[in-house]
Amino acid sequence: MLEPGLGGPTTQFENLGRVSNKGVEIAGSVTPVRRPNLEINVNASAWGNRNRLKELGPGISPIIFGLGGASQRHQPGYALAATS
Repeated sequence: MLEPGLGGPTTQFENLGRVSNKGVEIAGSVTPVRRPNLEINVNASAWGNRNRLKELGPGISPIIFGLGGASQRHQPGYALAATS
């Protein structure tokens, strides 16, 4: 923490843990019909993403917040902001 007498902002951001994030995206395109007055194009794409909170810093408890049944959690082994 910075001393308030230094002036300026006194808040510092620090990393609280370690995250794993992996993803893939694929796309394909084909033109099965190509004639002077007619062309048909077929496009397809797919993607996927997986993230997990690997660990929180020493002494940091899981971060759970929200109202009622709509709470989110940042807890090792779960996706970031997973709903509980």
